[in-house]
Amino acid sequence: MAMPNVSYTLSAAGFSPIYACDNFQAPFNIGYGTVLSGSPTYAIQFTFDDVQADGYNAATGNWFVISGTAGTAAVSGSFTIPCRGLRLAYVSGTGSVTAFFQQAGER
Repeated sequence: MAMPNVSYTLSAAGFSPIYACDNFQAPFNIGYGTVLSGSPTYAIQFTFDDVQADGYNAATGNWFVISGTAGTAAVSGSFTIPCRGLRLAYVSGTGSVTAFFQQAGER
């Protein structure tokens, strides 16, 4: 099953909802891109934690920054490390950041 194309927008410090990935897709590939308004500092993060497990708490999860996505510039690219979830982290600044995620796979 293909994962949906989603977008999340943040305009203050915090985290977006988690984009649950299908880590069984082969090959694993997620496209991402960001659009900025103002001057936010942000990052796109990933986790190997089972984000769909009962009782999962993202606040105590293990999150890592996708290389090249932390900063103040718009980015786009693809992520090929099989992970279980992605999220947008708004760190500081003013304005907003929108992140788009799309996982490739069967329809």
